[in-house]
Amino acid sequence: DVNSGAYGEMSVLKYAQLQASRDEEVGRLRAQVSKLRRALLESHAVLRRLSAQDQTLRNELASFDALRQCAETVNLEYLRNVLVRFLQTVYATDADTTEQQVALVRVIETALHFTPAERASVDGLVREFQAAQDWWPSSWLG
Repeated sequence: DVNSGAYGEMSVLKYAQLQASRDEEVGRLRAQVSKLRRALLESHAVLRRLSAQDQTLRNELASFDALRQCAETVNLEYLRNVLVRFLQTVYATDADTTEQQVALVRVIETALHFTPAERASVDGLVREFQAAQDWWPSSWLG
């Protein structure tokens, strides 16, 4: 059988089948590499977009923080001015300061975001203060 060449033909045939199988596997692997390269390129594009978005959001956050800090400064200065005016009316000798005091209390309640319970407590004191002021005739204040 070895002399007839049939063994050699079988070897060549087996080798050809093995090579065809390898070629097929190489083709599949090349397709898979190509697919992975495309996915990698897409991932890089997404990463670039996300990095740009991250930087934009960081810039917006920094701007927002600066704006918030500015607003807090303005609000604090406004509140300081209201408190100074309130204290001036508390210690004033004018009879007409009661309405100003009550108005300033309302501004302070709003600026400091009093809770409903805090407002009710302060409003009760304001009503008591106004009632005490109302019984005293203004002509006596001279």
